[in-house]
Amino acid sequence: MKKISLALLVCFSTMLFAGFNIKGIISDYTSKDVTIRKAEGVSYKNMAIVTTNKKGEFSYRMGEDFKGLMLISIDDTKQTILLLADGKDITFQTSIKSIGSPVFPPNTINSAFQSYIKDANKGNLNQILDYILGTYSEDDAYYKATKAEKERIANQSFNTQYLEQYPLINFYVDGQENISKYNSVRDELASKAERKNIIEKVQNSGEYLETTNLLGDYVTSYFMLGNNIYKSKADLDQNMKKDLDELLAAADIETERGQLVLTRVLDLLKSYGFNDLVNDYIQDVEGLTCEVSSVLTNKVKAFGAVRVGATLPDAKLPDGKSIYKVKAKNKVILFWSPECPHCLKDLPQIVSMYPKLKEKGGEIISFGADTDKHKYDQLVKDKKWINYYDKGSVYLEKYGITAFPTFIVLDENNVVQGTYSKMEDVMNNIK
Repeated sequence: MKKISLALLVCFSTMLFAGFNIKGIISDYTSKDVTIRKAEGVSYKNMAIVTTNKKGEFSYRMGEDFKGLMLISIDDTKQTILLLADGKDITFQTSIKSIGSPVFPPNTINSAFQSYIKDANKGNLNQILDYILGTYSEDDAYYKATKAEKERIANQSFNTQYLEQYPLINFYVDGQENISKYNSVRDELASKAERKNIIEKVQNSGEYLETTNLLGDYVTSYFMLGNNIYKSKADLDQNMKKDLDELLAAADIETERGQLVLTRVLDLLKSYGFNDLVNDYIQDVEGLTCEVSSVLTNKVKAFGAVRVGATLPDAKLPDGKSIYKVKAKNKVILFWSPECPHCLKDLPQIVSMYPKLKEKGGEIISFGADTDKHKYDQLVKDKKWINYYDKGSVYLEKYGITAFPTFIVLDENNVVQGTYSKMEDVMNNIK
């Protein structure tokens, strides 16, 4: 009995003290929200929304020994701080103006990681500095200051010894180099070879593949390499399922990793309009006899909810109302983002067509996401339809939205009549 009690005590103590603390200071971001996310294979999982105090300080206890990529999202500006978690406490200081250069204690995984990020961004920065140098004469003080800055940056390089010291950084850096290589491939033979390389990575990589979200990046690269292999859209369409089946067979969809791969595949197929394949793979999932992960289950549920003929699940809205309580003959659910160029281009058309929609007994319920609140408020302040700010992309995830803009048309009984990418198509298809 004592042995059992001791074992239980050890187990309880391990659970109690598992995890680590994240403590940050964003000096000019006071009494406002930040969202803490962790990589979960092919996307980021929201862990918590915490509020900074009057000094810009916040803290969060991560109650698990997670080792991987994390994001601190600044909710008001949609800026992000990229972190690597190695099971140890994380502390940093920064400000909104210098959000891309947070300061971490020396000799930590994140001080080393920031060194890599700065080195990786050096190429883009040098292009900007070269442009500035080209607009001033060599005698100009601004030219001299810019040249000195370029020389200073050139002398700062990522210490490759960090790759041996921190295996997680090594894995992440290697993955980013692979993705860059895949994206640069253009010919057919090389694309086929890289697809085989991706399959090998999916089959043989350790758990860092999920906890850095490189799994999702590899699946996306595999998908996009098909554009180099098939010279026509007809060939691409004809071979898409065969190629994806090869990847899914290698990943094994009866495993957690295989189901994450399928989750990403469904997102890609939906984004690029392969709706028949989406339905085929959803049927495959429904026929599985093994345990299906919550990530894949939620994705299938979300996609199924917006299929034509399905009754859209209700959702409580930020003001306490619900989608069902909005009474209209035709309800148009609009998902968009002020960061989306297509959305901004289409806004005037939506404005001009909205009165015609109202004449037909219609109403728009709009969800704006992936942007800072101030920019969103400025864009919607004079819009006459119903607008909500989708903080944390809650509604996007609930309804499986993968592209902006997306219009979902419901009838008065909340049955899905169609999904469109343009307001013009909405108006042409409602009664």
